[in-house]
Amino acid sequence: MNPGSAIGLSIICLCMIHCNPDRMAGGAGAGNPPLAEVSLVIKARSTVLGKSSAVRPSALPGSGLIAKDSLGATLFLDSILTRVEGIDFTLPDSLDCSGFTELSCVQGEVAIKGPFTVDLLRGLAIPPLVNFRIPAGLYRKIGFEPISMGKDTLGIWDSTTQNIVVWGRLMDSASSPKRFVVRLNLMEGLDFENPGGARVKPDSLNNVLLGLRADGWFHGIDMRACVADPGTGADSAGVARLQGDGFCSGMGAKLRRNIEFSGGFDSFSGGFDSEDLNNKL
Repeated sequence: MNPGSAIGLSIICLCMIHCNPDRMAGGAGAGNPPLAEVSLVIKARSTVLGKSSAVRPSALPGSGLIAKDSLGATLFLDSILTRVEGIDFTLPDSLDCSGFTELSCVQGEVAIKGPFTVDLLRGLAIPPLVNFRIPAGLYRKIGFEPISMGKDTLGIWDSTTQNIVVWGRLMDSASSPKRFVVRLNLMEGLDFENPGGARVKPDSLNNVLLGLRADGWFHGIDMRACVADPGTGADSAGVARLQGDGFCSGMGAKLRRNIEFSGGFDSFSGGFDSEDLNNKL
């Protein structure tokens, strides 16, 4: 079992036993809209196979997503994990923080405080991002707060400045797959937008889905060259380690920007199962 798979299994187990605390409570002041109940799912997807969802296990060795780099090389993404200090919801245009004194709200952003570790293949977060409350209204931006130094809820990160880890395999017809791991720094945070807005209603549970199109993450990047780069520092198991903004002549910074541009979100009411979730991505 590769490290990415082991981490994924650990997350599932922890989600089964972790309590579901109310992450934030609070009330609206007089004249302000009521608070609405929200659950958030953050999940990566791929459309390389023509289906906007995680790839079925039968579709490739292991399970995960398929992506392409700038030269068309096939990448199997086996595990994608991120950790953030919190999730920020930029308030609707007509609202400001002064009306919601009991919420964690600064400079027009309501914050759901963590830290959180998210398995982007499964859409699972530790602790779960469920049943928190934010003001009702139309939301156009969601942001990831960068992790604070020294916080690591699972003990799986090599460094306090590495906030997203992607385990994958580069498929090369001339040889066996080349394994790699990418570790990126998200110190500036990430912002994801919906120009038309996603409406959060006061009279029902609002399921907000933030989807990231992983098939576009490696556009403009020659992963075959990066994996073969002598400066990569492959470990004793032959895993190429690509780390930070500067790996492969600055390709880490490009990948980080691609991740930010790949995201979008929407909201819908009612419960959902895993297949419903895939269909909505």
